[in-house]
Amino acid sequence: RAPADVAASSSSRRRRRVVAMVDMKSLFEAERARRIEAKRATAAAEETSSSNADEIRAAPAPCDLSPRTPLRLADHAVGADRGVAGLHYVPDFLSADEEAAVLRG
Repeated sequence: RAPADVAASSSSRRRRRVVAMVDMKSLFEAERARRIEAKRATAAAEETSSSNADEIRAAPAPCDLSPRTPLRLADHAVGADRGVAGLHYVPDFLSADEEAAVLRG
């Protein structure tokens, strides 16, 4: 091998080692702490808020979806034969009019 090839392959090996050494446990613990703090902040904001429950209204839906027939997701599984559980494709789930209404949102 040429010296440049050896240097390139050793640097790519070093990069792979750095990626492989990610401490997932500490990442999960940090994310858990962040979520707990976010819940505390939300709860504190709700306690100090003086909003009246009668004044709170839900935003209207961007569109009314037409009624659907019941559907079995098992009939629409597309990933099971490739080892991807929970991947489904439902063709024409939205009509063209519903899609346009959702995009206008």
